[in-house]
Amino acid sequence: PLTHTVYTATSITSVLTFLSVSLHVSENPKIRLPRQLRTKFIRKVGEKINLVIPFQGKPRPVVNWLKDGEPLENKSVGIRTSDFDTILFIRSAERDHSGTYTLSVQIDNMQDKADIHIQIVDKPGPPINVMVTDVWGFNAALEWKPPKDTGNTDIIGYTIQKADKKTQGWFTVYEHNRRPSCTASDLVMGNEYSFRVFSENICGLSDEVAFSKNTAIIGKTGNTLQYYTILYPPAHSRKHAHTIAVQM
Repeated sequence: PLTHTVYTATSITSVLTFLSVSLHVSENPKIRLPRQLRTKFIRKVGEKINLVIPFQGKPRPVVNWLKDGEPLENKSVGIRTSDFDTILFIRSAERDHSGTYTLSVQIDNMQDKADIHIQIVDKPGPPINVMVTDVWGFNAALEWKPPKDTGNTDIIGYTIQKADKKTQGWFTVYEHNRRPSCTASDLVMGNEYSFRVFSENICGLSDEVAFSKNTAIIGKTGNTLQYYTILYPPAHSRKHAHTIAVQM
């Protein structure tokens, strides 16, 4: 018996479209993302960025860039595209260049995508509220809070320095101290000490420094003193600053 196959106009159109696309595309679009861009790409403020990303596809794919899901409209970010690669370049990186850049290459309904995570980092700000919290023997305990501005990356440590009132020279107590606290030891009897602290990240030490709000005195009799500056307004006068010593 004879069998009959009925082809509708819709099915014929779909078949012809599939055959047309198959014959039209001789090489599927594919991004060849360099290895160094498969993890977070970190650069310092002011550095140049030049990312060359090869791709394939015939005929030539349509190349598109997004930043954080939005069209890339920052005029300081340049894009150049040839038949076989696309280049993203920034002459001088700033923090606001940080983000997720999405590259797509497309031929008709076939597409390949890749995300590139760029992080621009800078030196951190200084720590906050450095205080001498305890003094005993020839030791002084210090505490502070991390900086408000971390430089867009993690704080990896602090550098702590001391200076006695007589010489006023600064000497390093600790470098790369990971905690927001430390104990300064081997202080000299009879000296009054101030302290200062730098923050540190992968870009280096903070340009600004935080000074301790109070000082520590190692008493000559073996007693230790902490000095505090107190502001108060006496009657019928302007505000005055007075320093008191507390024996520990």
